[in-house]
Amino acid sequence: MVSSSKDGIRAASVARMWHHDIIHGSSSHGGSSALRQCLRYISNKKSIGITPDGPRGPREIVKPGVAQIAFMSKAPVIALSIKLAHLWRLNSWDRFIIPKPFARLQLIASEPILPDLGCDLDDPVERFRLKIQERLSQNDQLA
Repeated sequence: MVSSSKDGIRAASVARMWHHDIIHGSSSHGGSSALRQCLRYISNKKSIGITPDGPRGPREIVKPGVAQIAFMSKAPVIALSIKLAHLWRLNSWDRFIIPKPFARLQLIASEPILPDLGCDLDDPVERFRLKIQERLSQNDQLA
């Protein structure tokens, strides 16, 4: 899922080069349509990828939509982080990074994080969002 922002358009062009389908939407524009498309993809046994901090930030803070989609679909989440030695970092709110040519990329993946569907907490989606956030932070420390 990508937003219609400049960064989202860049990410979508890279994803298309790798033959990935694109779902346009974000927490601020087209979110409900994107949510329905994500749920449809998951029900058809397709994986989806979401940049979890959304188009407006704050940077590196997981938005609730990721946890909401996982809860509604009963799908696991795998938190991914990357490590690059050679990169350009844009002077944008999210410090968007672009790998330099021939840069080596290390991908750090968490174990699947399953939504706790049987819990009777006040806000299980928020607890799950925090769990995803924690795993991303752990990945970043390894990177």
